[in-house]
Parts: sequence; C-alpha cells; structure tokens
Amino acid sequence: MAIVNLIIALVSFFLLAILLLLFRKKLVYFFQIWYIILVYGRYSFECLEYYKKNNLRSPHNTCIKDEIIIHFMVFYKKIRNAIDFQSTTKIIFSDIPFMSTWKSFKKLRAAPDCMNIARFTDAKVKVVGYNELWEGTRIKTLYYFLNDHFVLGEYHVSESLKVNSKRMLQNISSKYLQGMELKGDVIYITDPEGNQLNFENNGFSIVIRYLYQGDALTNQILNRLFTQGDAKEGETYKKVLQEEGHLNRL
Repeated sequence: MAIVNLIIALVSFFLLAILLLLFRKKLVYFFQIWYIILVYGRYSFECLEYYKKNNLRSPHNTCIKDEIIIHFMVFYKKIRNAIDFQSTTKIIFSDIPFMSTWKSFKKLRAAPDCMNIARFTDAKVKVVGYNELWEGTRIKTLYYFLNDHFVLGEYHVSESLKVNSKRMLQNISSKYLQGMELKGDVIYITDPEGNQLNFENNGFSIVIRYLYQGDALTNQILNRLFTQGDAKEGETYKKVLQEEGHLNRL
C-alpha cells in the first residue's frame, strides 16, 4: 500500500511539473495581471498597457479603431473647408467638468463600455466610452483623459445617413450661436476662453468633439506635439502615430 501511494505521489508530482512547464508563461501573466489589478485597478492605464505590451487580448472593448492622436490633431491642423465661428457661451461637454480627475470621474459614472490607451510625448492618454441614446439614435460618448485629467469629449454617430445632421447642427447653434443657421460638413466654434468644438460629417459618421484649452500644462504638451515647422517635433508626432498604429489595438 505504501508503494502504491508513493507511485501515485510521484506520478502526481511529474504531472504537476509538466503542467507548470507547459503553462508557466500563462501563470506568470495571471499573477502579474492579478498584482496590477490589485494595486492599480482593472480600468487603470497600467493594466491596459500590460495587455498591450504582452500582446494579450484586452478584457475591454475598443472605443475607436483609428489612432487616438488624430482626435486631438483636428484642433491643431484644421480639416479642409472648415467654417469657423466665435461663441460668447462657454463650451462644455456632458455633465462632467473639464479637468475632472480619473478618480473623481469613476465615482460619477458606471463602468465604461469600452477603453483605449496611448502614450504621447510626456503624457499618458486614456479613452473611456459609453453606448447611449440621443433622440432614439445610438451614439457613443467618449471621454479622453490626458495624464488622468479629462480634456477632450466626443460624441460619435457611426451611421450618419440615418441621422438628421441638420437637427444636430441646430442644437449646437441654439446653445452656442444664438440659433443662427449652420451649413457645411465641418464646423469649428471657439468660446472666449479658447475652448473649441468641432463638428465633422464625413459621410460615414458624425463626430462632435469638445477640447478644453484652459490648462497651461495640457496646452504645452499638445502644442509641442503638433507644432508646425519644427522638424524635431514633427518626428515626435510621427513616432506617436506609428506606435499607436502598432499598439493601439485592444
């Protein structure tokens, strides 16, 4: 009986050793992810970046398919044929104040439906999104956090042909331009504090972006990234774009 127990113990030991050898990499990932979630949280930048760096499938859906940097770029390199307006009304997005921290945001909103992350020069960027309804139309509401502060908001309607863009422009105009008639596919509105709104209808989707420009450090980071005429900064922008193209596929 003792010999039988010894044999069973040895076989069990060797089977366990084989399993550990076969799945050691997955076990390492499991414990590392467990530690990161314990310390930083499952919706943290650190957690999502771990998945990206190790080419692991993210547990979160992707908010946007293109590069995050492009959504900031439209305010620094304006889209062609754009029409510019000035507003006396302060531009705001949703009910979340600009510069809200990620920590305070989590207390106000439920768990996000999607997430993306990226690294800019001197900055970490996180995008969280929610699937919502606007007058019976399904839209995606996105919040962009730069170094854990909310600086860019976005409404995204993927099927523009099914949406009355004139109605959306009327809502924008009634809030910021005293109800004046708006025409065109690309519109920019700037308020007295320099905050900007961008409306874009590219035929496939309608996107309304809101950029906060009242924080000196944020402005410095973005201005440096998109500065024109500076070869060094231009290379920095290209590098960020290339890295996102390879890595921002959650």
